Amino acid sequence: MNNFLKIFLLVIISFNICLPQNTHNAEYENEQIEKDNFTNKIKPKSISEMKLVRNWKANLDYQKENFYRTSIINIKPKKPKFIDSDLFLIIVGTSVALGATAAYFKLESDRSYEKYLDTNNKTYLNKTDKYDLYSGIALGTLEVNFGFLIYKFLTD
Repeated sequence: MNNFLKIFLLVIISFNICLPQNTHNAEYENEQIEKDNFTNKIKPKSISEMKLVRNWKANLDYQKENFYRTSIINIKPKKPKFIDSDLFLIIVGTSVALGATAAYFKLESDRSYEKYLDTNNKTYLNKTDKYDLYSGIALGTLEVNFGFLIYKFLTD
């Protein structure tokens, strides 16, 4: 029963809040329904309030007209940060891969050159040149990648 009383009071209070209230203490008189447009017109008795209502409506129309003519606030979507973009992850991932590739081929080149010095076999020297070329290409692309990464950081 206690819950029913709480719900009942809540409904009564919310109903009273939602009722339209006359906050200006103006007196209104109801006219009869006109036959031409079937509307119930409510007019205030005092002339000063009539002017107030008329000016308020004109002011609202003026504000609405100017609101659409000029934008008050330019709302633009936020530009995502470069660190949060997929391009950043791609650049960092390829930088790591290119660095590892350059280091791997440089180590292979050094091993091949050591074998060449031990055996004087030209195939090891050719492998050394080939691995050095691959290492240089990977290192060059790593530098380009790293330069682009720095450029994007500075321009963001």
